[in-house]
Formats: sequence, structure tokens, C-alpha cells
Amino acid sequence: MYSSGQTKRIIYNPTDESLEHTALRETEEEIGLPPQAIEILGRYSALPNKTGSLRVHPYVGFVKNDYIDLTRFNPEEVSSVFTLPVDYLVDPKNRQVKQFRDSQIKYTVFKAPNSLEGEKEIWGLTGFILEGVFRKIIPEYYK
Repeated sequence: MYSSGQTKRIIYNPTDESLEHTALRETEEEIGLPPQAIEILGRYSALPNKTGSLRVHPYVGFVKNDYIDLTRFNPEEVSSVFTLPVDYLVDPKNRQVKQFRDSQIKYTVFKAPNSLEGEKEIWGLTGFILEGVFRKIIPEYYK
């Protein structure tokens, strides 16, 4: 699942029991998925955003089908929500390496199907994390 929209700074809330709890709380606030809808499968390495102003602590989870409702997102935080199968994302024809803006940094961009409304690419920090997770759990797609 991917949410696209404006980036906001998430401060670890002292009432959160853990960073995992923070991730689950934020997911519910942003895209309406309650914590019981997600089975956490693991945690990816924490990494900074491009300016180094914050650290992102990504979690990988399985969303139970009974809970998927792509209309329950918070439009003040997220512009759209959609799902794509892993097979689609790891298909080499749906991803390419691009240069990031005016920098020398290159990273993978995942192309969304033309049938989706809104943004047609998964890029930036989200794309970087997604590729990193795939390289760890299904390395055979990156030979």
C-alpha cells in the first residue's frame, strides 16, 4: 500500500508505546487502517530524509483484505491511496533508475499504471525504501 501526499514531520508521541505503535497510529490517522488490520512483518533500517531533518522508521506489514477501504483517507494529509501487487512493482518494465532532481543521486522510480488517477510514479524516499525492502526480501528480482 502506498500513500502519496504532502510530507509531514511525525514526532514520536510520548503516549506511543513504541515506534511500531507510532507507525500503526499514523497509518490509521492518514489512511484509515486500524492497527488490528495490519500484521507487522518486520522493520526496515531507519534512515534520514534528504535534508537530514528527520529519521524515518519504516515498517513492513500485511494488510488483511477485510480492512482495505481506499476511500477512508485523510485528505488533509494524503492526496490519494492505491494498492499495487508486489509482482507488478518488481517487474523490471515498471521500474527505472532516474536522477534525483539536479543532484548526482540516482534511485529507482516505480511507475504506476496509467489507469490510476493522480501521481504516476512512486519516487523519493518512498521509492528508495520500497526498493530496499524488495532487495532484502526478494533479491532474485534484482540480479
